[in-house]
Amino acid sequence: MGKVLVTGAGGFVGGFIAAELARDGWDVMGLARRPGDRKVPFPVVVHDLTEPLPRIPDVIAVIHAAAAVRRLRGLSAEEHRADSQGLVLADFLRHNVLATANVACFARENGVEKVFYTSSVSVYGDCRSSVMDEGGDIINPDSYALTKYAGELLLADETIFKSLRLRLPGVVGPGSEGHWLANLTTRLLAGERVVIYEPDFEINNFVPVRSLAEFVSKMIGRDDWESQTALLGCARGAKIRDIAERAKAALGSTSEIAVGRPVKPPFRLDVSRAVALGYQSPDPLEIVENYCAALLAAGRRPA
Repeated sequence: MGKVLVTGAGGFVGGFIAAELARDGWDVMGLARRPGDRKVPFPVVVHDLTEPLPRIPDVIAVIHAAAAVRRLRGLSAEEHRADSQGLVLADFLRHNVLATANVACFARENGVEKVFYTSSVSVYGDCRSSVMDEGGDIINPDSYALTKYAGELLLADETIFKSLRLRLPGVVGPGSEGHWLANLTTRLLAGERVVIYEPDFEINNFVPVRSLAEFVSKMIGRDDWESQTALLGCARGAKIRDIAERAKAALGSTSEIAVGRPVKPPFRLDVSRAVALGYQSPDPLEIVENYCAALLAAGRRPA
């Protein structure tokens, strides 16, 4: 069995995937931009992906989860373009496009068979459809989204190895932050008033990090798929109102949940392509309960 190389192994998504793959029996090596202080069940090489990758023999698959990201999602378009971390387009180009080009070069020159790329549903920019699929229009993406899409295109052009470009919504799990469910539970724990929009609209726009890791592990071991882009999310939807109420009950929050006038229309994800590949996800309300239980187990308590 060859090695599986995971970039971004010091981050939430990359670190979780690498640990799960190691537990599944894969020979995992992680790449991280800086040394970490967590104990992990796999070796980690410190490397800046804006530089060519070092020689690592016997790698059969790469999970490319490293990226420059926005510190917070849910900002306005103008705030995204200024970015809360002070990142500008040049930074995103280096860490999201040049880094991906270096990963592709490494894969091409070292006989890697498969590359898995964690992209983002933010590539769509201003969503103007109630249901988004892989062919959805890309309208006015910000710098982060534009460079994640450029990474997809770089890998789609490759013919020496296969790539699976995974467009991810908010990835949910212990320690995750910045997505809608995390922002919702933060407000509920603080006892703040929560405003929801389009309460009867069914969304499926989050994915458990464990489901993501299980899917990647499964696809590494399979050869019966072609290079493609696939959207991930919950296989089923749940009403926004039900999600908010379930989270409130699970956390024991006293927050008021109010309905506001929507600023932009909500959307859900068509994940049929990923499901056809074998992707499985729990019921969204079960995900909410598990996420809230993890928050309470970590010592978070309602105000």
